[in-house]
Amino acid sequence: MEKILEEILKELKEVKSEVKDVKSELSVFKRETNERFESLEVEVKDIKTQQVENTQILNSLERKAEVNKAEMDNLVHQNVRIEGTINNIKKDVGDLRKDINAVEVITAKNWNDIVHLKAIK
Repeated sequence: MEKILEEILKELKEVKSEVKDVKSELSVFKRETNERFESLEVEVKDIKTQQVENTQILNSLERKAEVNKAEMDNLVHQNVRIEGTINNIKKDVGDLRKDINAVEVITAKNWNDIVHLKAIK
């Protein structure tokens, strides 16, 4: 019987030692896990901060794109107006050329009439 008790005591000591080892391992695991979570919390905080900054930059870029589009639309309208003005000037120049040609023809006829009148005198 004493031998059985010694055997049970020995087994209990082994179990106690194993429980102590497991407890120690769990403590290390808990500490490492806490360190990882703390590291993750810092990273998440940094990511959130970066996300806020990125959102602000994106909003700024969107506003700038809207301004650029408005400016581009304005330039297109100005370009259309300038093209219209140029076309009107081309038409006016064409009309002036026709008028100058008519004046040249009339002047040539007048010179011809003057020469003819001088010849009659």
